[in-house]
Amino acid sequence: MPRYCLYGDVVNTASRMESSEQALRIHISAATKELLNMLVGYIIEERKMTYIRAQ
Repeated sequence: MPRYCLYGDVVNTASRMESSEQALRIHISAATKELLNMLVGYIIEERKMTYIRAQ
């Protein structure tokens, strides 16, 4: 077992985000949303804020 975890908080936050998401949906940044809006064929829906517990 490792004595330290280099990415501990990042991995824990990503895991919490994944477990709170609906199937076949992803989180994207505002910059990614802007880029996808310029392309045809993407449906982007804003969802309500989700509380993710911090350590």
